[in-house]
Amino acid sequence: MGHFLFLIMFATLLLGCESGNETADSVFINGKVYTLANGAETVEAVAVKDGRIMATGSTEDIKKLADENTRVIDLKGNMMAPGFIDGHAHFMGTGYSKINLDLTHLSSYEELVEKVKEKAETLPEGAWILGRGWHQDKWD
Repeated sequence: MGHFLFLIMFATLLLGCESGNETADSVFINGKVYTLANGAETVEAVAVKDGRIMATGSTEDIKKLADENTRVIDLKGNMMAPGFIDGHAHFMGTGYSKINLDLTHLSSYEELVEKVKEKAETLPEGAWILGRGWHQDKWD
């Protein structure tokens, strides 16, 4: 009876530890992927699950993490560098736009002209009007 109980417990433990069933949401294969691990390590492929990198390695190894629901992106030898975020900002300009004429929420040229006219009415004649922040590509 002791051996039988041991086998049941061993089988339960073995099945509970199985982790090879997890599949990726997306895989990027056939590329030159800069992982930035250990300096400048490069690999051929990346697997992503729930928005996080789950594995890196060869295209052959990463393909094993895909199933029929996985989005497969062939990098065709191109470079991929996961994790870069552009943290660039113009702090002084943003500050000036808040103390001068803030034009960040405009939706048209006509609105720009109206904002400048409103500001001009609050200043002495001939005073400079400083403003910034508009993005004409976002206008209606």
